[in-house]
Amino acid sequence: MCDGNGFPISAIISGANINEVRKLRELIDKAIIQKPNYLEIPSNLCLDKGYESQDSTMLALEYDFIPHIRSKHELGKEMSPGKKARRWVVERTNSWQNRYRRLLVRWEKKEANYLGFFYLSCAIIILANLIPG
Repeated sequence: MCDGNGFPISAIISGANINEVRKLRELIDKAIIQKPNYLEIPSNLCLDKGYESQDSTMLALEYDFIPHIRSKHELGKEMSPGKKARRWVVERTNSWQNRYRRLLVRWEKKEANYLGFFYLSCAIIILANLIPG
């Protein structure tokens, strides 16, 4: 899970045989930055077609997110000039993560070791984007 700038804010590890829709609640709960309750600013949750279900929509509303889930039956729309697709931000962050060969293929046997390297790469990504250069 990442914010609108592509900064990683939440991650979980699961098997490849587990559907990611089942892990959505855990992913939202593990976010390192929680929205303060006193702010009335709406938060958006952009998901791909794999999350199209009543459960995903209800979960997003339960956590006070405005769900943006692309329908399986929705055709590709042309983007308005000056707007960028919201879901691509996560794909870009995944691409930044894949630059670290240690994360691309999981060699660690212990989950804690892999998660530690993942968090280190997240810190490097955030630092690299905060420092102009």
